[in-house]
Amino acid sequence: MFPSKVIIASTDSSLNHTLVNFLQKSGWVDIQIARSFDHLLEFCCLTDQEILIFLYPPAPSSWQLLESLQSLRRKSKALLILILDPNQIENQSHNALGKLIDGFLLQPVNEYYLNATLMMARERRQRELDLLKSEEKFQRLFLKSNDPSLLVLNQIIIDCNQAALNQLRAERREILGKSLADLSPEIQPDGNFSVNQADFYTNEALKTGFIEFRWLHRRFDGSQFLAEVSLTAIPYAGDLALFAKWRDVTEIEQYKKSLQMSEQRYRQLFETMLNGFALHEMIFDEHHKPVDYRFIAVNPAFEKLTGLSADAILGKTVLEVLPNTEPYWIETYGKVAWSGEPVLIENYSQELDRYYRVFAFSPVKGQFATLFEDITIQRKNERYQSALLQLSEKIRQAYTTEEMAQTIVHTIGLILELETAAIALKSPENADKFRFVFGTGKAKEWIGAEFTKDQGITGYTLRSKTPYFQNNLANDPYYLRDQPQYYHPFVAAVPLISGEDPIGVLLLGRNKSFTDTDQLIVTSMSELIGNALQRMLLQEKTQQTVDYLSALRKIDLTITLGRDLGDRLSVLLEVVVEHQKVDAASIWLKEPQTDFFNLAAIRGFRSGTLPLPTSPYPGITGSPNQFLHLQNQELQSALDGEFGQIIRKEGFTDYMGIPLTTKKK
Repeated sequence: MFPSKVIIASTDSSLNHTLVNFLQKSGWVDIQIARSFDHLLEFCCLTDQEILIFLYPPAPSSWQLLESLQSLRRKSKALLILILDPNQIENQSHNALGKLIDGFLLQPVNEYYLNATLMMARERRQRELDLLKSEEKFQRLFLKSNDPSLLVLNQIIIDCNQAALNQLRAERREILGKSLADLSPEIQPDGNFSVNQADFYTNEALKTGFIEFRWLHRRFDGSQFLAEVSLTAIPYAGDLALFAKWRDVTEIEQYKKSLQMSEQRYRQLFETMLNGFALHEMIFDEHHKPVDYRFIAVNPAFEKLTGLSADAILGKTVLEVLPNTEPYWIETYGKVAWSGEPVLIENYSQELDRYYRVFAFSPVKGQFATLFEDITIQRKNERYQSALLQLSEKIRQAYTTEEMAQTIVHTIGLILELETAAIALKSPENADKFRFVFGTGKAKEWIGAEFTKDQGITGYTLRSKTPYFQNNLANDPYYLRDQPQYYHPFVAAVPLISGEDPIGVLLLGRNKSFTDTDQLIVTSMSELIGNALQRMLLQEKTQQTVDYLSALRKIDLTITLGRDLGDRLSVLLEVVVEHQKVDAASIWLKEPQTDFFNLAAIRGFRSGTLPLPTSPYPGITGSPNQFLHLQNQELQSALDGEFGQIIRKEGFTDYMGIPLTTKKK
């Protein structure tokens, strides 16, 4: 519903009277008139209700329009409608205004455009609220994470989650506004000042995108703990922030010391610890290159975290147990066993389909032990949060539907490592069809192609309004088998829904299967993308209305004030070419005594002029009293004489002939 309270901010009595009449006719009762900006702010400050504001500045500079609109946005729950004179339109920054107001009205105001503008403004505001809800999801994921996490902007902590407060034993107000060095003792274990080290690590993270290091923290009760910290650079509010998370490694250090102190304590820890533990013997070739390693001992937690039984693996090598083990693991563990230097790593095991955080050290040369935990859920959540934050920031930078579609496709392609990605939107000419507006990879050939809900995987997705992931394309019932060149082995189609019906669909293809995390990311992105696209479409529709009214105004002024018929017709063609995005146009007027037409105005032809017609209708075989729309071969067969030769030379492929009639002639 619209707000019940209406404020008209205008000093134009005639406009105020017109608006009041139209609004009262539509059912509004509580209508106020503000004759200055201060008066308007006074109204807004006296109520916490939502307000419908009509703002008509007689001269934008007198009220400092942009600053005024920003102030209203900050101080009230207002639905803002800006009223402009047609001759003011070209002097306004549409992009800047478009972000602050909810709709345009042009003078003179009429009831039809008033109601249409209000409907579009309400829809646009609703899309903005939906988009904000989607972004709030990102914030909730950050706040509910089990890992202690901070958000740092310009060296200052601007947000933290409950896990961080619990571990630091602090209140939220004690954390926000502090620096990383404020959460630390003055000196780190390596002897460096915490302030200097914090500056170094944050600068490196901003420069490289990611950094890991060990850091001694100080809790607010005075106690200290050592943690493994990671800083990840992420886009935030138009700037680059740091997402900081840490893990207390005090327990790992205690485990290591306990192992060194006594065999008995080692055995007890070995059997009862929650972290997985395994002891290995490294296998080197004749050039001392690590090629494999053998399992010597594992604890019960290892069996639980990996699903591998001790009886089945002890005495065997990793390539015997897991033949597709990535070389990365063998190379990393080989360095530990050879040099004796411990490492703490996080990586993905394709064989086990798990992410692990592993601390590896060498008790004796040629052997290494691993202490690890399964961080699969944590890494999936991190990837999910990062993907949604990244997409949200990218689409905020787009100013057109076309630019937003390209941004969405490229961003999702990078996040999910796609070979092919495409986005299709509802056709503006036919509501029953959808058209591919942008694509990468194999989908480049789809751009401009249309399809219905009855066709292929995309059609099924639109009919069902549910995401569709297929990791077995060969047996898919919706797969278009007559076009195999356009598909990858693994495909996904996700409807873009805003409101009740889909406004478009995402089609994705790649050469490896989609994981559960991939599906979660894509499904969550679809809601964000659908709302963002719908908001942009509504904004562009508003802009098109403004442009259309401006064009009509220009034509009207030319007809009213112009003296020469040729000048009037030239202005008409100028508007047609500009707003209909055509390459060329001409106007022909009929001679009163004959059935022949003479060229009266021309624009866009490279030849600069056209020959005299040899038939009643210039250059086209057909009746001059009918609307004609000819394309490609149909156009070529209808071309006639010298006029037709020029048309072919120009390279036109689409033609429209429109009768101009007066008094049925």
